[in-house]
Formats: sequence, C-alpha cells, structure tokens
Amino acid sequence: MAQNLVLTVLPKSKIMKPKIKWDIKVRKEMFGAIVRIPKNLERVDLPQFYQINQLGLQVLQSCNGSLEAKEIITKVSEEYPNKKIEEIRDDILSFLYFFIPES
Repeated sequence: MAQNLVLTVLPKSKIMKPKIKWDIKVRKEMFGAIVRIPKNLERVDLPQFYQINQLGLQVLQSCNGSLEAKEIITKVSEEYPNKKIEEIRDDILSFLYFFIPES
C-alpha cells in the first residue's frame, strides 16, 4: 500500500511516458551498455558516450512511450524488494531526466 502512495506523488513532467527522442546508439555489453548521444544535439556541453549498467539498460529500453514512469519504477522495485521505493524512484527519475531532458 505504501508503494502505491509513493508512486502517486511523482512530479508532473513530460517524462510521465518517457520516450527517447534522440537518435542514440546503444551497444550492449556484459556490464550493461555503452550509449552514444549524437554531438549535434542541444546538449553539446555533455560527453558523447556513457556507460550504463544492466538496470540502466533495462530502464532505457523501457522508454518507448508506452510505459509510464511509475510503471517502470514499479517493475524495478519488484526486482529490488529490499531497496526503498523512494530511492528507486529518485534514481530512475534522475536517469530519465538526464536522458530525456524536458524541452
């Protein structure tokens, strides 16, 4: 019951149904993936390559516009029942805000 309460207080945002809009390239690796963001984007101040773990890859692959952020958070929290839902929410939202900046 507490999990549902926490998930209902997510901030209103354009990432409620996250979808990657950039033409990013993902190369799967044993540890997760290498993500390449094209240089010609508005975020030129950031590095072009990122290393993400398996969980990051799972979250990134879930960003297809069909799942809400709270659904992604719920799925991850089911895989990590010993971790506080608030920590999972904060980590995933930070990840989503980074890869899916609000315009």
